[in-house]
Amino acid sequence: MNKRIDQQLAAVTGTESAGDSINFTACKIDDVTHVTLLPNNDLTTATRAFGTNDQNFFYGLIDQLANAVSKGGNLDEKEIKFLFAYIKNSEPKDETEAMLRAQMATTHVAAMRFANRLAHAEGPQEQDCAQRAFSKLLRTFASQVEALQRYVNVQNVVLQRISIINAGHPVRETAEQVRADATPALGRASGLAIDAVGEMRQAPVSRRRRVSK
Repeated sequence: MNKRIDQQLAAVTGTESAGDSINFTACKIDDVTHVTLLPNNDLTTATRAFGTNDQNFFYGLIDQLANAVSKGGNLDEKEIKFLFAYIKNSEPKDETEAMLRAQMATTHVAAMRFANRLAHAEGPQEQDCAQRAFSKLLRTFASQVEALQRYVNVQNVVLQRISIINAGHPVRETAEQVRADATPALGRASGLAIDAVGEMRQAPVSRRRRVSK
């Protein structure tokens, strides 16, 4: 049987003006959260605010964000708005940057949850589990920040070098060669992001102790 919970999410306002607000409705069906843009919004403006022109990517990402902070049958309106606002106000330049920022935001939310558990831990075992998960999430967040910085720096270098080439300066490179040179650095950034996601998924598991056979 489908469970459907509708919630009107208040405007997520960017830094420009109130006219650039993004309004959503969110519902939960079979424990999966779905977010829909309301008709009074410009879909093109909303998707560009998330670093893309692809509506499928946009809706996929906002659904993933909403599901990352949903708790059981409940939708956490404040945390969903927090995630949306962070990414929108960060003004990601492309889909990869938007995804890295989404991972950073959800990791931060998870870390704050374990910080709360640590503050209210009862007994050494519960305190130890919360402390280990919290510390792992903090390390994950730091790795994600580094991955984002590397990716943004590489993108900036690529754009600068392509601009020099397009300006007609005597540079013996093509745009394809510039991007090929940047590939190893992008790979390192992607590796950091993948490691960070892996650690985040393992964080809740750390509350259980494996029994040696």
